[in-house]
Amino acid sequence: MDRFRKLNEWIAGHFRAIDDEQGALSRSGPPGGRAALVLIVSALTLVALQYIVIGNRNMRAVFPPWVAEQLPGDDPVRFRIGWALGCVLFYLIIPAIFIRLVLRERLRDYGLTFKGFFRHAPIYLLMFLPVGAMVVLVSYDPHFQATYPFYKNPSSLMHLLAWELCYAMQFVALEFFFRGFMLHGLKKRYGTSAIWIMVIPYCMIHFPKPWPETCGALVAGTVLGVLSLRTGSVMGGAAIHIAVAWWMDILSLWQKSQLGALF
Repeated sequence: MDRFRKLNEWIAGHFRAIDDEQGALSRSGPPGGRAALVLIVSALTLVALQYIVIGNRNMRAVFPPWVAEQLPGDDPVRFRIGWALGCVLFYLIIPAIFIRLVLRERLRDYGLTFKGFFRHAPIYLLMFLPVGAMVVLVSYDPHFQATYPFYKNPSSLMHLLAWELCYAMQFVALEFFFRGFMLHGLKKRYGTSAIWIMVIPYCMIHFPKPWPETCGALVAGTVLGVLSLRTGSVMGGAAIHIAVAWWMDILSLWQKSQLGALF
């Protein structure tokens, strides 16, 4: 019980420090203009991402033929790389343009910086180790093997590497959107409560995935949110995401005896 009490005090201490820093301990009333804009842009971005990128196979008939032809079709490589680059567009580029042109603020103030990342690298490594071990155990689950990698049955090592590179870029964009744009855009108005606001849509984008991963997103989203506010960088969260995702793909390919055939 003493250990749990100390853990609770440690967590509460970090939350108090964040709220003290942002001056948001006792704010009430409707959100300010800046926070409202961030929430509106976040909602519109997620809707556009869902129906233009993730569900673009169903949206091809909506666009003129010359536009529909440019959308990734049924080719696995084109579709997956198109999905990843679409995520970069909506998760990173559009919010970054909004920050610079509308809010007129610096991207590094929204976590898009390596400052503080290397100093806290051991923390992220310690976070990866238990998750990596759990992935090894989960990799024996047929549902896991059926889900990963997203690029099914890679035809060559080069195609797989191209996909994994784009996959990594997608995670940088994902972290920037949730732990950067949303979190740092709301922190001055809501303090640590901005973490809970951000975690809701972050959990929801995991609904199509296996339920343990969706539940894990609640914990991971909260922890990475605290670290982003404390370190001022989203790069640590991106590094963990990339490392875990690549590890999951490697293990899934190995379990299905597909890894050796690529070399």
